[in-house]
Amino acid sequence: MSDIQPNLQQLVEELQSITATWKLFGLFLGIPKEELEAIDLDKKNVGDKLYVLCCKWLEMKPRGTWNDIVKALKKIERLDLAERLGKKYTSSGGTSPEHILK
Repeated sequence: MSDIQPNLQQLVEELQSITATWKLFGLFLGIPKEELEAIDLDKKNVGDKLYVLCCKWLEMKPRGTWNDIVKALKKIERLDLAERLGKKYTSSGGTSPEHILK
């Protein structure tokens, strides 16, 4: 199975629990700091910020995969979510100990 490219609805549904760390998550996805600051100023609701972040990432990385999402989740130490999404959407199947350090 190859890595699956997420759509906006999947991203928003699967990532709704990271609202407190949305900005750091965005940095690890490669969203420029200026873009994140603009999102932060423009949107008041954290859920809206995460939505716009997902839109921006899909726009910037049209070939982005769930593997990219899992890697960013590991960097913000959301190993629980990284493992669940890895098993659900990627060919590597999650976060075994040797994958956590990558």
